[in-house]
Amino acid sequence: MTETTDDHLQELMTQCATNTPLGRLAGVEQRVVFRWLLDGGYMARTGKAMTRPRPHPHPIGSRSDGSPIYAPGADFTTHETIEMPATAGDV
Repeated sequence: MTETTDDHLQELMTQCATNTPLGRLAGVEQRVVFRWLLDGGYMARTGKAMTRPRPHPHPIGSRSDGSPIYAPGADFTTHETIEMPATAGDV
C-alpha cells in the first residue's frame, strides 16, 4: 500500500479527534482506526467537501490611529475547502 497525501481524510480525522477519545491516539494510530472502519464497511466516505479553519493573518505594523497594516495579498478567508480526492483508496 502506498502512502499518499489525503487532506480530506486528515481533516476528517482532526475533526473527529477534537471531540472524542480518538484524540488520545497518535496520528498514525488514528489512521489505522479509520482504515479499519473504512475497509470493514463500518464507515463510508461520501465525498462531501469539508472545511478547515484558517488562521487570521498577522499584522506587519500599525497606522498612527492604531489600525493594523497587513502584508499585500494577505488572505482573510476564514475557512478553506478540502475536497476528497478522486482516488481515496491508498490512505
